[in-house]
Amino acid sequence: MQRKLEYQRRSDLEEIKDAGLTLDWDEIAKKGKISPEEVQIAKWYGIYSSRQEGAHMARVVVPGGQVTSKQARDLADIAERYAQGKLNVTTRQSIQMHWLKLPILPDFLRDLRDAGLTTFHGCGDVTRNVAACPWASVCEHRRVDVLPFAQETARELAASRDLDNLPRKFKISYSGCGANCGQPHINCVGVTAVVRRTAAGEEETGFRVAIGGGMGWKAFVGKDLFSFVPKEIVTKVCRAVGLLFRDHGDRYNRATARLKFVVKRYGIDRCREIVLENLRNEGVDVSEIETKPVEDTGPRWPARPLTEPAPRGTDGLALQRVMLPKGEVTHAQLKRLAELADIYGDKHLYNTNRQNIEIHGVRPEKVEELKSEVRAIGLAVDGFYGLQDVVPCVGTTYCPLAVSRTHDLYDLLQSVVHQEKYAAIRDKVLVNITGCPNACSPYRIADIGFRGMRIREMKGSVEAYEVRVGGDEDRFGEIVGEYKLPDCVLVTARLLDTFMGLRQGEETLADSVKRVGAKVYREAVDALTIDYTKAPNLLENSAFTGMVSEPRDFAALAKDIPCQEACPAKTNVPEYIRLIAEGDHDEAYRINQEDNVFPGVLGRICTRPCETACRYNWTNTETPVQISPSQALGRGPENRQREGPGALFPGNRAARRGRRRRPRRPDRRARTQTSRARGDDFRAGRISRRHAQDRHPDLPPAAQRRGGRSPRDSRFRRRGAHGRGHQPRTHGRTRGRVRRGARGRGRDPTADDAHRRPARRPRSFRFTLHAGFQPRAHARSRRRRARHRRRLHGGGLHPRRAAPARRPRPRVHDVPAHGTVHERQRRGAAADPRGEYPHRNTGDARRGAHGERQAGRRHVPPQSFGRREGR
Repeated sequence: MQRKLEYQRRSDLEEIKDAGLTLDWDEIAKKGKISPEEVQIAKWYGIYSSRQEGAHMARVVVPGGQVTSKQARDLADIAERYAQGKLNVTTRQSIQMHWLKLPILPDFLRDLRDAGLTTFHGCGDVTRNVAACPWASVCEHRRVDVLPFAQETARELAASRDLDNLPRKFKISYSGCGANCGQPHINCVGVTAVVRRTAAGEEETGFRVAIGGGMGWKAFVGKDLFSFVPKEIVTKVCRAVGLLFRDHGDRYNRATARLKFVVKRYGIDRCREIVLENLRNEGVDVSEIETKPVEDTGPRWPARPLTEPAPRGTDGLALQRVMLPKGEVTHAQLKRLAELADIYGDKHLYNTNRQNIEIHGVRPEKVEELKSEVRAIGLAVDGFYGLQDVVPCVGTTYCPLAVSRTHDLYDLLQSVVHQEKYAAIRDKVLVNITGCPNACSPYRIADIGFRGMRIREMKGSVEAYEVRVGGDEDRFGEIVGEYKLPDCVLVTARLLDTFMGLRQGEETLADSVKRVGAKVYREAVDALTIDYTKAPNLLENSAFTGMVSEPRDFAALAKDIPCQEACPAKTNVPEYIRLIAEGDHDEAYRINQEDNVFPGVLGRICTRPCETACRYNWTNTETPVQISPSQALGRGPENRQREGPGALFPGNRAARRGRRRRPRRPDRRARTQTSRARGDDFRAGRISRRHAQDRHPDLPPAAQRRGGRSPRDSRFRRRGAHGRGHQPRTHGRTRGRVRRGARGRGRDPTADDAHRRPARRPRSFRFTLHAGFQPRAHARSRRRRARHRRRLHGGGLHPRRAAPARRPRPRVHDVPAHGTVHERQRRGAAADPRGEYPHRNTGDARRGAHGERQAGRRHVPPQSFGRREGR
């Protein structure tokens, strides 16, 4: 019978949200600090922690990107008072302010409220700012003005208290025509205006709705949910999709908690059923909703309407665009733009998804005068929506998640994008730069996209970018390569030169890549012969085969580890990674296995982006960082024959244990169970490779490395110094002690050891370096023991499964200064040609070496003890 689970797995943040989403900012400011739980809930107020210690960022919601000139002046005053006089326009048409200090946040929020603005739903697991086409109200290609619909959707969903706690953020965008200037395919919900012809021959305006799009570490293009939705219920449809997300989103793993993963998991058909059911439950008439394909019968639109150099609205008035370098504007510039909107425009400012500001409703004869006024405050009025209009996110300037300085790349690219030879293609290429995989600047849908990353060199890492080419709003660009910051300028110039040579007609760079493929552009960049000496991609050993030869061996899970004081940036960089970077694999292996720096979490490494002060930023922004000393030490398939497949880094072990240990006093008793708690008893009883070869020149290499002992003895037994103090491990039991000889010092090497109680075999301390797993007890696996024997002897059956032949009892000989070992341990000897072990007894009556019954006695293979080293 299947047990029924009455609960759902939830993340820690879900527990925090359940405790309440309300904060008393006055109390927080009074006590002068904010707890980690309050930091998470602060996102519902539009407040984020910044990269600078003690600073915060606030995101002001601007539905549809439209603010009045009065609100713009108020924003400028607030920025001057609280945010060092700077503002940022985002790619979702919001306004961000940085450098906000904790004590002034209550006054900051009150001043925003008095100005008719808010940061509510600017961040957090809620419906974010609803975006729209920047020309929604004036574009001549629009089917309907979508700006009022975007603002109404923002008001209704922000007022829905049942949508205040979603699994993750929920993004909605509106576009006025099929040109998709609002980028609907990369949002959770993308709404596009369409015109269809009814059965009566009349034209009807409605919306096409797509869901499941998004950027981030795993990008998806939205899928069509409904081909036609009446205008009257489009806001209800957005709410119904929000309910789908609320009820079916992943609340355990935030990496897969977005709506795009719900659509992927359920499929678009199942999601459509749930949305229709939600609409019916709220009393919405769904009879007019169409799911079959609907043809848009309106006039055709150009591929990129926003590239128009001198745009005019449907009212005959001009639109003047103002370019904001890096999306930044000062309070003085914003205040002056608000004044110019009052003088020349319609008393509004419009934010665009390319981080610029527009003034609408300008009389054509006043355009040149307005341009002069804009230039006077230090802002550009040319080059919009093209090559010169580069869009970067804030990068490491403010964002704690970024790993690259996007503003530095923006400055470097200016020397390329303003060259006169590219004048013919300036409106055919878009460039986006993002500092991390979150893609706040959507680099995948740009003609040339840069995504910040790190290139791991032999020592440390350097800032670099993944370069993509040929992206469009509904098609992602293809990867060209990964290049360091200075080389990105050369790569950009080569891509533009190649495009100029391949371009046909008025096609864009994305159209050219679609026609000829990305391979041509990739080969052109490869001709630059940009090459770096990178650190090897050391994939982690798994617990399946441990030979890094099967796809299952590449499974890994990167987790954070405690910070070390030795790290200059206080980031999670362990010492053994530093040693691997320097090529000192022997010392790195010793620290991992002997010093046990991270008990139980060997193989875990930091995935948090490091500060610039750290030289060993071993991060990867799309896949877990993985480290395998096995590959670093040459334990690949090509070395199996030489090293022996059953050994675990034998060369390293030999180098590590080459020195002789100080001999113990003869009468000193062997250490007991206390040593096992220290985690170093598995190291006892080893000798150097050279010493093993001198002692056992006739044995195979694998047996020489074990000092002539079996794998069972070398891994799970300890030997005494000079053959004295021989004592089995009893795990705290007082019975089963070794019977001493006549002189009380050790056991007679010729005495029968059948009376001895068998030792309980401890767990193996052979770590697999599989992140997140405790050491595996290989000694308890019969199949693994058999595999070790087959590897050692070159084949053969398990002793208990072999033919019931009578075997002679193994002889016992003495090895001076190294205790006693059985003749069976001399692999290849004629006395034990098949390399079989003596029978292991598990009960009080077992068969002895000759097959006879021995009552009340247990047979135990000989063990030896050695002096362990201190930590």
